[in-house]
Amino acid sequence: MQPMLMYKKSWRTTRSTPVIGPRHAQRSKKSLLFVVIGALELVGRIYLLVRARSLDLPLVVSISVWIYATLMPLFTRPARPPYSLITIYLLAVFQALLDIYLYGTFDTVSFVRVLYIGHLALCIVGLLLVLSMPLNPTLGEPNFAKEGPPPAMDDYATLGQWLTVSWLATVLRRAQTGSLEDSDIPAVAIDVRSRLLARKFVTLWKERSLLVRLLLANLGYLVINLSLISAGAVLQAIQPILLNRILASIEAPPEESLISHPPATEEYHLLALLWAPKDVYQRDVRSAYLYSALAFVAMILRPHIFVLRTQSMRRVIVRARAEAIGEIYTKAFKRIDTSGVVDPKAKVQDGKPDTRAADMGKLVSLVSVDVNKIASVASILETFAATPLTIVITAWFLYSLIGYSGFVGYVFFFASFPWSWSINKRMMNMQTAVMQKRDLRMRSVNELLQSIKFVKFSAWETRWIERVLRFREEELSQLVKLRVLYALFGLTWHIVPIIISCVDLAWFTGFAGGQLTVAIAFPTIHALAVLTAELNEVPSLFGWYGSIVTAFRRIDEFLGEEEVPDSVSSLKRGDEVSTRQFDTRLGATDGSFEWYSTSAKKIVPDAKSPGAVATSAPWWKVSPLRLFKKPARTQVAPAEVVEHISTFQLHDINVVFPRGQLSVVTGATGSGKSSLLSALLGEMRCLKGRVLLPRFPFHVDPATGLSENVSYCAQRPWLESKTVRENILFGSPFNNDRYAAVLDACALVQDFNQWDDGDETEIGDVRDLRALLFLMTELEQNGIVLSGGQKARVALARAVYARTQTVLLDDVLSAVDSYTASTLIENCFRSPLMRGRTVVLVTHHVTAVLPLASWVVKVEDGRIVSQGTVADLRAAGELAGIVRAEAQEEQAQEEVVKEEVVVLKDKKADESEKKAAKKLVEAETKAKGSVRLAVYMGYFKAASVPLVLVIFACMFLKDGSNLVQSFWMKIWSESYDRPSDWRSTPFGFPSASANVMPYVWTYVALQLGSALLILGGIIPQIWSSLCASRSLFRNMLQSVVRSPTRYFDKTPTGRILNRFSKDIDSVDDGLQDILNFTASQIVAFIVAITTITISVPPFIIAVVFLVWLHLYFARGYMIASRDMVRLMATTRSPVITTFGEVLRGLTTLRAFGCEVRFRERMFKQLDKFHSAFYLNVVINSWLRYRFDVLGAFTFFFSALLSLYFGLTPGLTAIVLTQAENIVQSIYFGLRFYIMTENSMNGVERIEEYIALPSESPLHVSGVPAYWPPVDADIVYDNVVLRYAPDLEPVLRGVTFKINAGEKIGIVGRTGSGKSTLAMSLFRFVDPDAGRITLGGVDITHIGVEDLRAHLTLIPQDAVLFSGTIRENLDPFNEYSDEQCLNALRMVHLPVDEAPQVDDGANTGEAARPAQTLVILDSQVSEAGANWSSGQRQLIALARAILRNTGITVLDESTASVDFDTDRKIQTAIRTQFKNSILLTIAHRLHTIIDYDRVLVLENGKVVEFDRPARLIAREGGVFRGMCVKSGHFAELQAAANSADTADV
Repeated sequence: MQPMLMYKKSWRTTRSTPVIGPRHAQRSKKSLLFVVIGALELVGRIYLLVRARSLDLPLVVSISVWIYATLMPLFTRPARPPYSLITIYLLAVFQALLDIYLYGTFDTVSFVRVLYIGHLALCIVGLLLVLSMPLNPTLGEPNFAKEGPPPAMDDYATLGQWLTVSWLATVLRRAQTGSLEDSDIPAVAIDVRSRLLARKFVTLWKERSLLVRLLLANLGYLVINLSLISAGAVLQAIQPILLNRILASIEAPPEESLISHPPATEEYHLLALLWAPKDVYQRDVRSAYLYSALAFVAMILRPHIFVLRTQSMRRVIVRARAEAIGEIYTKAFKRIDTSGVVDPKAKVQDGKPDTRAADMGKLVSLVSVDVNKIASVASILETFAATPLTIVITAWFLYSLIGYSGFVGYVFFFASFPWSWSINKRMMNMQTAVMQKRDLRMRSVNELLQSIKFVKFSAWETRWIERVLRFREEELSQLVKLRVLYALFGLTWHIVPIIISCVDLAWFTGFAGGQLTVAIAFPTIHALAVLTAELNEVPSLFGWYGSIVTAFRRIDEFLGEEEVPDSVSSLKRGDEVSTRQFDTRLGATDGSFEWYSTSAKKIVPDAKSPGAVATSAPWWKVSPLRLFKKPARTQVAPAEVVEHISTFQLHDINVVFPRGQLSVVTGATGSGKSSLLSALLGEMRCLKGRVLLPRFPFHVDPATGLSENVSYCAQRPWLESKTVRENILFGSPFNNDRYAAVLDACALVQDFNQWDDGDETEIGDVRDLRALLFLMTELEQNGIVLSGGQKARVALARAVYARTQTVLLDDVLSAVDSYTASTLIENCFRSPLMRGRTVVLVTHHVTAVLPLASWVVKVEDGRIVSQGTVADLRAAGELAGIVRAEAQEEQAQEEVVKEEVVVLKDKKADESEKKAAKKLVEAETKAKGSVRLAVYMGYFKAASVPLVLVIFACMFLKDGSNLVQSFWMKIWSESYDRPSDWRSTPFGFPSASANVMPYVWTYVALQLGSALLILGGIIPQIWSSLCASRSLFRNMLQSVVRSPTRYFDKTPTGRILNRFSKDIDSVDDGLQDILNFTASQIVAFIVAITTITISVPPFIIAVVFLVWLHLYFARGYMIASRDMVRLMATTRSPVITTFGEVLRGLTTLRAFGCEVRFRERMFKQLDKFHSAFYLNVVINSWLRYRFDVLGAFTFFFSALLSLYFGLTPGLTAIVLTQAENIVQSIYFGLRFYIMTENSMNGVERIEEYIALPSESPLHVSGVPAYWPPVDADIVYDNVVLRYAPDLEPVLRGVTFKINAGEKIGIVGRTGSGKSTLAMSLFRFVDPDAGRITLGGVDITHIGVEDLRAHLTLIPQDAVLFSGTIRENLDPFNEYSDEQCLNALRMVHLPVDEAPQVDDGANTGEAARPAQTLVILDSQVSEAGANWSSGQRQLIALARAILRNTGITVLDESTASVDFDTDRKIQTAIRTQFKNSILLTIAHRLHTIIDYDRVLVLENGKVVEFDRPARLIAREGGVFRGMCVKSGHFAELQAAANSADTADV
């Protein structure tokens, strides 16, 4: 590490740009040194050739090689490491060791000895020179002063630093001085950056499957990796061979140990040691020393090859991940939006493909789960490269030891294949079923979190928890089956090796008559273990292959889904759009459109194609070779695409909106107004006709200076989880004058002045909760803390600020009160900002916008029934009908509160004193240090402590059994006729030479006991893992759901979902196994240390030093690895959160044409995660390299001590095998411990959520049985309420009383506290002072579930769940079908019949319903996206009517329905809730003008509370002022007086 530190200092003191002169000089010096080394080697070889006095062919070849090694650096002057020289020097080092032993020891000429030693020294110097050369010399020096993440140090590493992973020193040093943070994560290497890879990959082999494309794109890297894997396999396979040579050397009888040195004329080479040992090595202890040295060198080489292989393969994995995720991201932007589509025919069945179009949960699963299977592809390739070579070498060696007896037991191995194959098939089917159940579970959790506040205020927490737990139990039932299959598979491959070893050794000793000497016994067992393990990889390939095929099939199905037309997505348009014929018209000609029913394509292969394979074929019937064939000619069967589902359609759309003018689209709820805008944007399928939409971003209108592009404001605004300013700018350059004008035009100045951070306030910011309304039913990514009106105005400001010629606005006025609507019409639509722009406005406020409109379009039942200029429609008499339908409601569209326009205070004057913007969304907590013992105890408690103890007991006994087997093998192998001091015959057994069967049966009995211990630990493992999975999930779910509502304001839903997905999955998928492996390695280490120390007491000195070194390296590793895993978790969440955020706002993103910008942002987040992921892998390689090197020294030192102290061959074999076990147990024990810490980090995160503070109890004892009484009233007694202790009160001394059955209207300006007042009934925050009583009982003395069960909330943004209409109306089956239908009728949804429209004249089809008939089995997609906004509100209102509690709160619940429907709804409300208390917060004064009383709030205080007639008659009154400002004072006064008279 020290050279790396010095090199790091030099980086800091040199310039970031390359300095050509010194670098060139250094390069010349190294080239000269290479030439000198080659020349000296060449002179030595020539001397040996002259001395031999004969033409020796190997020597001539050696001379030729060194001529090349001399001339190559002379002419090329390599700047990078010359790998040809590395190969020459490396092989020369091996040969030098052999030469020194064979010739340097016996040669009488001292100069020859010096020559051999000098040869070794020169080769080592040459290797060191190559290792000091940089891998990327053209990059110059790293620049640490540059802003942003630190540079990727592996880009600047030398070959030596790369091989030893010492370039990681800066990260490790930072980890030791303090916890690693996001800012410490370096940038990813240049060749693995997502943006560059995705841009290149998208053009490659488009006709192939994704998996094949990934393999072909990374083929060069894979070839290099496969070569390294093969080299590592060879070095691993020769270890038992060298062990055999060591043991054979010390086991030889004395009379055979004396042999003269080889003739001087004979030349031996390295491979001769393996293929012709009797002719080369001396059969005495000195040969054992030689083989120990060779084993040491081989063990030193293995970690270097491992580092190269691991780092290179992980870079390939990162590249492939980036390419695959880039494809998924790009496809997500281009696919049709089916978020609101429900296909009732596409059901998920266990073990069968999911044929539904990918919803949001499935898309997230593709990115977070399926893409991770790329690592399995790497494992398969590694196995394909290493396994055959290892099998061949090991089988040859096994045959050389015990002949054909070594393969007799493999009859059982191959006989077990059908059984393993059968289990493997079931495993793959069950794995698919588990994934599907996991998707359903995550979908239900996501839906619960999306609607958590509505669920809470409806008192549905308990029943929703039970609903999610039912999905969880279904998942666990499949997971248990899968774990049982895994256990059977694992048990099979634990027992099969036992049978093989028993049969082979029994056959060799009992039937073949061989003697199982020490030199044969231990290498044979070693070789059998290696061979069985490698053969065991073969069935594992099928398991990996099955999971890969399943995962990539899901991805390919998604990538094959239908895409929007080229004109819709900027990723598909490209630059060629601007070269087409320029058309500035906006509208459609002879168009018919329908909503996309599904994005999934059903492909019918060409029957003539021999390679055609059904997409639903099981993975084991799919040939891997099929993946590399070009797809067969396919045809899309129209009748097979999807079964027809009745979807809303637009017919005969012929409209061209006037350019540079404002056009108005109006119509009843569900008539197709929003669908018309979606059709123009390309979000509906065009059945016929043509869409006219000017999208030419590179063309600027010379008249307005605006881009021929589109900006769009949806009916349900989509906002980013960023600051308000960033949402408004939306990637456009900041222009102060334009920005200020937009804020003023969209009436946002006052809101900014209310917020502490102004336009730097985050969407979701609750710093000043005076502005907080309960309109928070969406995720934080949708701006939960902003009111519906504020969200609409921010989205409008975004559309207005964009310098686009075309502006499409979908009902932006419905979410604001009438005064704000008038302000927007006057200040925005009439402002210079909109002058000359083509604006299409969908609205019910026809009367208000009519003076501005140049074109009016009326839509009914999916058709345009009238259109034209205002003058033309007035002349034709059609305008009067349009206006008349809304005239009465136009009067009621009054402002509840006047939003005063305040000049934005100049914050530039005191910019230097401006405080940093506060953050609502708190940074995710990241634990530091080791996982606390309490977390382990919590897991053990969840897993059942008795079961855990049983598991550990079986594991300890099994490891003890393995040690006993080793000692029994020693006794057996030393019991043959050998020197008396070696022989041992226990228990009175005869010599093995006389009767070997007692030894065989004892060995079989020990192996059988080991198998029984393995079996005894399997059942408790499955059981305890199931207990932990069930308990932790249930406890976390209950804790999260029971958390206060404010918690969900501060915590992104993506973060919570990460706990329920990744962290829970870590518990489900093998945490128990990791714990077992960790404990097993600890036991193995104790056993190995004890064995060697007892056998060779001086070894304890080396043990202390080696353990200290291991702990020294382990300390830095544990800190860095633990922090890196935590950083991986925290950097993964933004990737998933941003992806989900983009999917929810897909229509808006495509309308603005900013897909590229958002994709770039996701790539940056992905690069950050990949950097953490790669570093985590490299940290493991850093430790593995050092431990493997220490392991080589441990083995070598143990061998030297064993040979020096003259241990018996059997004990030497045990010492050497245990020496290997020491390093392996330390390394794998530490790795498994870190894996345990990392997995327990998931448990720690789960425990953190389990310990979340909870709301008040659901149920409280002592509540009177009669509560609430029929005549329950509501009393507020001097109530003071604030959202947090550090915030100002929102309600200030509020006192009033509401009598039973009263209808109360709550009015006040924005931020006056009216929604807070209504929500305080639900105890989302308890009062600081005063009290609220309901039916004479303080609500703080009532359980929150008991209280909320008697209250009903109807929020502005209706909350619907996926399922059917009936499941939404009556989620828990408490009402009959007839009651549900009656509720739908009360809100005037078409339940019994739908209007018929004769369409046959135009299309030749029969008459069809223009509106979809609503039945109880009608499907509702996630969040109700397949229903219009007005229909969602009607369904939510029907649910409230069906619930019919004593108190109902309506929070602006009819803002998105047409006025005629609203009038009918109000009548239904008055009839249905006539005996109930009704609290209404509405934009429309007409809605509450006939209520019993009106409560007027201002600054959190009650300023007026009386009958509407009295308030409107009060001179100077606040309510009277509102009515006057509405412009319809006379009508409101008449309605109030009429209602007052009727009540009297």
